[in-house]
Amino acid sequence: MVCLYRLKGCEPFIADQHIVTQLHKHQSGETRVTLINHAYLSAENQKNLTHLARHVVLQTITPSRLSRALGGLSAATDGPDSATIVWKRSFVLAGQIVLWPFGKALAQHEPDVVHVEYAPWSPQSIQALVFARAFAPKAKLVLTMKKNTYMPKAFLIEQAKTAVRRAVDRRVAAYLAESALAKQLCVEWLGIAPERIHLCQQLGVDLDIFVPCAAPRPEGRLIVGYVGQLHARKGVNELVEAVRELANAGLDIEARLLGDGPLRAPLLELAKRVPWLSIHGPVPHRQVAPFLQGCDVFVFASRNEPDHQEHDAHALMEAMAVGLPAVTTKSGIIPEQVDAESALMVREGCHHDLAAKLQLLASNRDLRLAMGRRAHQLATERFGLEVLAKKRARIYEEVARG
Repeated sequence: MVCLYRLKGCEPFIADQHIVTQLHKHQSGETRVTLINHAYLSAENQKNLTHLARHVVLQTITPSRLSRALGGLSAATDGPDSATIVWKRSFVLAGQIVLWPFGKALAQHEPDVVHVEYAPWSPQSIQALVFARAFAPKAKLVLTMKKNTYMPKAFLIEQAKTAVRRAVDRRVAAYLAESALAKQLCVEWLGIAPERIHLCQQLGVDLDIFVPCAAPRPEGRLIVGYVGQLHARKGVNELVEAVRELANAGLDIEARLLGDGPLRAPLLELAKRVPWLSIHGPVPHRQVAPFLQGCDVFVFASRNEPDHQEHDAHALMEAMAVGLPAVTTKSGIIPEQVDAESALMVREGCHHDLAAKLQLLASNRDLRLAMGRRAHQLATERFGLEVLAKKRARIYEEVARG
């Protein structure tokens, strides 16, 4: 069951006293978890909570600005036997930084695990540590680490982060890393023992929505798709130049880009002048699936930059679930998500290499279809909401037992 609560005064946003009563009873054999992150205000992301609540007794505390809180909270679906309570807080100037006090709620839930999906030096983690120590002293604390939470080149800042991490480390039972790269950085730069770091992505893919088309697209124009930020660091410029090169060489090709960002305005102007480019969206998340189903290839040419690598590549995961072959780069987590049978790798920043890979796929439909089938298989095995929920639940149980 999904029950959404206002934090201030604990008045119900969707009233259901039965759920509250059920939550406060300790269910034998189930791990009790409090999860803290602002991401779960989105109705789409709440699906992750619904699946996780099938395996643990779940409470979610989610800070956000007032505008997002009032516009984003909704019950995604009725959940299973375990209750999920999502708390929001009223507006304060610090936005997502200052958590409204939630000690009473924490004490009532009696969690075995408090999972803060922020880095050790974040204000949210430090506040949660204080609350947990005061109101749930027996709970094991888990923190999340991502590639973009640590940049070794910024020496003084990162040394400060390391000092804070070591100061709070005695209260941390385990860490969750979203990628093997993030885990490696935690070990090499933060000095965390590898056995204390578990690999698990934060958000999964709804495999009921992101499904392959019933029949392959017919022969004809090659439709190259992209979903995400229209930003240079995402390799959007390289994608446009690669398609321009192929179109000028006579290939029947079109790039369809869905998203928003600093490149949107110039791309819209370009799309008015050329037949091989169209710009779409932004659209509600559910409409992303049919957009992808109308494509033949997905391009995700993200760059490696000092302050940016792909830490989740969620758009790529969704494209794989739809059954699209990918042309992508070795940015952050991407090499861990795909294999040689589902994606072609290109050199970042090189539109000529990207054009060559698109030419190969354009001339070999059987290869495209085989890569798409493999991509769908990987997405089903690794990225489904239920797959990740079960993996998380096993980690929580292991941490709680330890």
